[in-house]
Amino acid sequence: MGVEVAFLTKGAIPERFLTLFSSFPNKVFAQIGITTLDEPLQKTLEPGAASPSQRLEAIENLTRIGIGVRARLDPLVPDLTDTNENIEHLLSELGKRQILSIAAGYIFLRPAFAQRLSEILHQCARKTNSARAWSWHRLADGVGGGQMIAAAYRQERFEGLRALAAKHAMYLHVCACKNPDLDLKTNCRIAGPAQNPIGEGSLFNEKQMIR
Repeated sequence: MGVEVAFLTKGAIPERFLTLFSSFPNKVFAQIGITTLDEPLQKTLEPGAASPSQRLEAIENLTRIGIGVRARLDPLVPDLTDTNENIEHLLSELGKRQILSIAAGYIFLRPAFAQRLSEILHQCARKTNSARAWSWHRLADGVGGGQMIAAAYRQERFEGLRALAAKHAMYLHVCACKNPDLDLKTNCRIAGPAQNPIGEGSLFNEKQMIR
């Protein structure tokens, strides 16, 4: 049985999948997308998606059956979901669920959705700034025609997030595919360990780094 499964989800995980995964826990690599525990904010940003509590439950269920889980803080929205208050609360709860590793990325915006994002942000009581006023940066080589905040700004924010992760005994991986303009030394491993279970990015190495 050489088949391995890697998946990323922001949804609840049905019991039938947990039953299947429990038979091959060393061959399953999971990432659970979660950027905030603020339910009203999450519902505004991700209408119809699983709630933060459902995602935490998915993490608990996966770790209970022996599957290594990484939390994926992506897409982060500047000054909304990447604030110290929001991240500290989130990391604290993830730590209680034995999360050792997180991956992170900032919102990747296609121009056609800029106005819609602005409208969504205006629905958030604590934030009224428009997406059009942000410091957008076109990705290297025009990847996907998308835009992100400026590289220097992203780098600064990632360093702050890395420090917060270390405070909670977690290792941060920055998504390289969404940050081709940054000199990254890590990979978010969205597709699992890539035939290198004890290589960079594995749970084994993350435990060693944290020590």
